[in-house]
Amino acid sequence: MARAGDRIRHERAKWGYTQQQLAEMTGIDRDKIAKIERNYREIQAAEIEPLASALRLDVAALLAAPEPVKMRVNPERPATQRAIEWFERCVDNSLFVEGLGGRDGR
Repeated sequence: MARAGDRIRHERAKWGYTQQQLAEMTGIDRDKIAKIERNYREIQAAEIEPLASALRLDVAALLAAPEPVKMRVNPERPATQRAIEWFERCVDNSLFVEGLGGRDGR
C-alpha cells in the first residue's frame, strides 16, 4: 500500500525537484525528506503545509496515496523530448528501479 512518502517522492520527481531543492523550498532537512520518501519517518504536523505548498498540492492530496503511473509504448509514435526527460528524471530518482538495487542492477 502506498504511503505519504511515496506521494512526496512521486510529486517531487514530477516537478523535477531534487531532494535538496525541496529541502530548501520547505525548510525541512534533506535527510528528513529522504527518510520520509523511503517511509522510514512519518511526516510531522509542522511539515505538512510546507511540503504541500512546495509540491503544489492541497493537504488532502499530499496525504493521499499516489495514483499508479501507466505508460504505454507506441512504436509508430515516438516519445516526445519532454516525455523522455520526465522518464529519465524518474529513473534518476529511483521511481522505476526500486528494489533492483539501483540503476546498475546491483
